[in-house]
Amino acid sequence: AMLTGVMGRESSNETQLLRSQQRADSLEMHVAEFIARAEAAEATLAQAQAAVAEAEARHAAELEKLNAQSLEGASAQRRLEKAAEHSAAQVLQLRADVQRERTELAKMTQARQAAAQERGAQEEAAKAALE
Repeated sequence: AMLTGVMGRESSNETQLLRSQQRADSLEMHVAEFIARAEAAEATLAQAQAAVAEAEARHAAELEKLNAQSLEGASAQRRLEKAAEHSAAQVLQLRADVQRERTELAKMTQARQAAAQERGAQEEAAKAALE
């Protein structure tokens, strides 16, 4: 009876050892799976970060291009405004020139009329002297 008790206890110890070994193995498997999932998540995160960085770089480049185009546009607008100002100044100058020419022409016309009148008067006087 004594012997059976010892044998039974050893067999019970072996069973416990086996069970704890199985639990340890199962835990190892779970840990391995967890690590694998964590590594996969890390890899996915790294890919996502790379994609975000790439998108940010692309957006920065597009923004830079738009800024450059905007500056170009503003510069072109300034050039057009200056050209328009220059044209307006030229038009004012031409108007002044035309006004001066008209004044000059009016003076000449008056002078011609005065000369014609004077000549007419002299001719009349000459005729009168001849008669």
